Amino acid sequence: MFPRDNRILGFSMTRVLSCLAFEHDLALVVLAGLLCAVSAMTTVMTLRRAGDADAHMRRIWLVAAAVVTGLGIWGTHFIAMLAYAPGLAIGFDLTLTLTSIVVAVVVTGCGWTAAMLGGNTAARIAGGALAGLGVGAMHFTGMSAMLIGARIGWSADLVVSSLVIGAAGMAAASVVMFSAKRPMGRVAAAALMVLSIVGLHFTAMGAMTLTPDPALVPAQSAISPAILAIVVAVGGFAILAINFAGVLFDTHLGNRRVDEAERMRQLAAASFEGVALEVDDVIADVNPQLCLMLDRSAKEIIGTRLSDHVVDGDSGTSLASSGSGHAQAGRLLTSSGDTLPVEILSRDMPMRSKTARVFAVRDISEREQAEAQILHMAHHDALTGLANRSRFRVRLADALSDASRDRSPFAVVCLDLDRFKSANDIFGHAAGDAVLKKVAERITERLAPGETAARLGGDEFALVLTGHRSVRSAANFAEKLIAALSETYPVHGHEISIGASAGIAMYPADGDSAEVLMSRADLALYRGKSEGRSAVRMFEPEMDALLRERRRLEND
Repeated sequence: MFPRDNRILGFSMTRVLSCLAFEHDLALVVLAGLLCAVSAMTTVMTLRRAGDADAHMRRIWLVAAAVVTGLGIWGTHFIAMLAYAPGLAIGFDLTLTLTSIVVAVVVTGCGWTAAMLGGNTAARIAGGALAGLGVGAMHFTGMSAMLIGARIGWSADLVVSSLVIGAAGMAAASVVMFSAKRPMGRVAAAALMVLSIVGLHFTAMGAMTLTPDPALVPAQSAISPAILAIVVAVGGFAILAINFAGVLFDTHLGNRRVDEAERMRQLAAASFEGVALEVDDVIADVNPQLCLMLDRSAKEIIGTRLSDHVVDGDSGTSLASSGSGHAQAGRLLTSSGDTLPVEILSRDMPMRSKTARVFAVRDISEREQAEAQILHMAHHDALTGLANRSRFRVRLADALSDASRDRSPFAVVCLDLDRFKSANDIFGHAAGDAVLKKVAERITERLAPGETAARLGGDEFALVLTGHRSVRSAANFAEKLIAALSETYPVHGHEISIGASAGIAMYPADGDSAEVLMSRADLALYRGKSEGRSAVRMFEPEMDALLRERRRLEND
């Protein structure tokens, strides 16, 4: 169906192969290919360094990649041109020869920049294609620099084919190069680059036809092939030198990165704090201490966010939005479902072109326990564990505040132990302390939720009974409590027997302030102890009158 097109295609391919086989020095062709391979691998390595660098260094590496690619293409072209032997004298125009270098460097540099900064497949294809067209622009600029005693003609189909080969090959090389994760991928990218450059050159050479013309001779100012050979040799040496320096530099940086990474890993592993590194809001690495705190393996943690493992406190999105160095409180959720109180500090850190943040996670469970213990000691009696005087005042104030809303009654009890001082003197302070602890236990056992018992000092105690709203109820409770406290105490091999007396004041009947209620409960206790042991007395108004009369007589 397409006999004519097939004949044209066959003729074109024959022309390219004939040009390569019969019009070129194959040794120099091989040399051109080797130079192209070296420059291509150097380009790949340089662009890899650009991808790993920060914004400032990336620009420098992109310029270096443009220079390496441009010089490599130019050197490959002119070594291949030296291999070209059409049987006519050849010279080269200096201006156009130099222009071809600039074209190669600028256009390929623009292509690599577009491919890298675009960051997606479409940008890599477009950038690679632009670099391929830069190869074609350099080639035809270099060909126009050739001065020869013949008229030059071009086969349009092969010219177009050469540009397509260059653009498509470099686009493929760009995609493979920027997505490669392993060394073999980078080698494949360099191989595609070599094939596209060499394919473009020799296809374009096959597109050229020469018609000898004695009137056309190279000008005296033209660069001779010998001089060009020296220039190309220097350029090739420069590429090799850049490649060698790049390899050394890359190896040095790679080793230093490995050493630094290992040192940092060892420091993190030795830390008593949990450490997590988040890159682009995802955990990229953790130390063993954080794994221990979460009771999870590093594999389970990596790929998640630290906020996924934090509950309560300043958790969730606040971890990501908090300022650098700001300490936040929270609780880590372990694999068993338990929580661990922690303090989390974070700091932003530069990492190539990505957003990175280091988190330090401190276990503050011991500190919380110590703070709770200090707070407890500040409000409780050290011996018995009951509330102390200051805590009792707070609890009594709370009860008054709650009861004032509806004037609901409650009782305040002052309680004093009978014969305790004698038992303390006879059996010793250790036995006395043991008795006081058991007294506290017997009182606590009988309290309803929300009620308070306190040791005011020595053998003096006080109670707030919010569950007893009548005189009878409060008196019954006090009588049963006195009976329980009067039972013997087995301590240190002895059966110690003591008793207790109690005075009761009711809110609001006997007073509506803490001072009045305590004073009147204490007055009832005093009256009970003066009348006999193990007594329970309710406050009566005449007790207050008698107290005032006694004070008046004492003052007189």
